[in-house]
Amino acid sequence: MKHFNFQKKVETNSLKMGIGSSKKKKKQEGLMNQSRAILQREDESPPSTPKNLKSILSSSALIKEFREFLQILDSADADESGSRVTALEFVLAVRAILTSTDNQDQETRIRRLGEKYFRVPGEGIVLDNTELWERCSRLCRSSSPKGEEDLRLLRLAETSVRKELDELHIVFLESRKENSSTVEKIMNCIL
Repeated sequence: MKHFNFQKKVETNSLKMGIGSSKKKKKQEGLMNQSRAILQREDESPPSTPKNLKSILSSSALIKEFREFLQILDSADADESGSRVTALEFVLAVRAILTSTDNQDQETRIRRLGEKYFRVPGEGIVLDNTELWERCSRLCRSSSPKGEEDLRLLRLAETSVRKELDELHIVFLESRKENSSTVEKIMNCIL
C-alpha cells in the first residue's frame, strides 16, 4: 500500500504556480509600500494636478504656492479692503481649531483668532453677514467653555470666507497649468 504525501504535493504545486516566492513578493511589497508612503506625504512635493480648493488645502506645498499667488493678487489690488492672504490664513486657523482635540489648545486658538480677525469691525476678516461677525467676535472674547454651537459659528464664518477663495483657486489652477505647460515645452525642446 502506497502512502501519498499530500502536503508535499501541495508544496510542489505551489512552487510551480509561483506561490512559494512569497519572500521575494513581501520584499517587493514592502518597497512599494514605502514608495507609496513617500509619495503620499503632505510635506513632499505637491500633487501635480490639484482638482479643487480642498486638495490645495490638504498639501502644505500647495498652500505655500496658493499663498504666494494670493500675495501677488493682494499687491496688485492695494486699495481693496480685506486681504486674500488673510482670508486663507483665517480658513487654515479655523480648520486647526475644528480639528483640535485638546480643549485648552482650542481655547487658546480661539482667543488668537479673535485678536487677529475679530478685534475691530472692517479689519481682520470681513464677512458679508455682520451679525455673524459680531457673534464670532463675542465668542472669541468669551472666557466660557466653547460648545458645539460656538464651533458652528466659526464653521459658518470659515465657509463664508472659503467661498471667496473657492473662486480664486480656479484662477490659481489655470496659472499653475500655464506655468507647467511652459516648463513642459522647454523640456520637449531640450529633448
